[in-house]
Amino acid sequence: MAAPRLLAKTDLAAFAPVTEAGRPVIEQHARLAALLAAHGLRPGLFAEPVLTRRADGAAASVSWYGEADADPVPLSSLSPARRAEVERALGAALAGLAPALDDADSGSLLRRALLIAEPDSILAVDGTVVLTGWGLVPKPGAEEPEALAARLREGLGRYHPALASAGAAFFAAGPAAPAPPVAPAPTATPQPGKPQPGTPPPASAQRPPPPPPAPPPSGPAARAASGGPHPAWWWILPAALAIALLFLGLGVWLGLRMCTAEFAGRELRAGVVDAAEARAMIDRQRAVNTRLEREIEAARAALQGEICRPAGPLAPLSPPSGAEPGLAPLPMREGAEPPAEGGAKATESEAPPPATPR
Repeated sequence: MAAPRLLAKTDLAAFAPVTEAGRPVIEQHARLAALLAAHGLRPGLFAEPVLTRRADGAAASVSWYGEADADPVPLSSLSPARRAEVERALGAALAGLAPALDDADSGSLLRRALLIAEPDSILAVDGTVVLTGWGLVPKPGAEEPEALAARLREGLGRYHPALASAGAAFFAAGPAAPAPPVAPAPTATPQPGKPQPGTPPPASAQRPPPPPPAPPPSGPAARAASGGPHPAWWWILPAALAIALLFLGLGVWLGLRMCTAEFAGRELRAGVVDAAEARAMIDRQRAVNTRLEREIEAARAALQGEICRPAGPLAPLSPPSGAEPGLAPLPMREGAEPPAEGGAKATESEAPPPATPR
């Protein structure tokens, strides 16, 4: 199923809406769709309008929506063969509107809806025809039946003979004046129980029973009427989301800056040993150092005392001449002279006593 999409947009600076019963026709799309549905016609022939208003409440433009899979193409942009095919389809669709034109309640609305703003208001969409710019006439617009009939003949009257011969009575109040007999459209096929285009409808069809109540409007027009999001305001949601994300990022950045400034000046310390145990070890080491210092001082004081020394001079290391080999020389007493060379050996009684330390 095709999805609703924007088909075209009409600036109302150069066009004026046609009114029916004092109300613009383009504001009565739901009523028009109900009329076509009541007669078994395709409501999608008329695109759904959504008005954009200025600050003063006046209508500024009209956006036209319809169901389509492919891009719409204006009638003037088609190739000759494709354009002829679309024109035949448009003629058949206009011929099928004949019963609804004489509807007692909404026939006058449908007649005024057949007024289009310009030739490019006819679009080829997915093999069908869709009308945009309906219910609009170029400014300065005129509401007289003669002027409206002239606009109809210049517009959709080119594609169906019954509309090409419409006069002022076509837009008069009440049922439309019967059009002169014309040949049926080239692509129209006779169907049992359905009046053929170009022929006046039977008397029973001229006064059909009142249509059922119009279904509640749906789509862009219903959303606009109920105060929902306007199609022209679709950008507000992503813009608000982008702004929210921007402020969220700014708040995260400021929070990180504040945390960095708070903790950057603090001195971080982590204890790896027990402070009391460390102090106790230091005190014990100090006591050991003090005891060692005392011992060193005592050793120095002991080294500075008197040391045992001989009373006289030391004997020579070499024995005197004449001494027996292998005997150590005897020490000499004080005042004694060394023995003469070649003299007799000293007796043991003459040997001096050993020196004693002082």
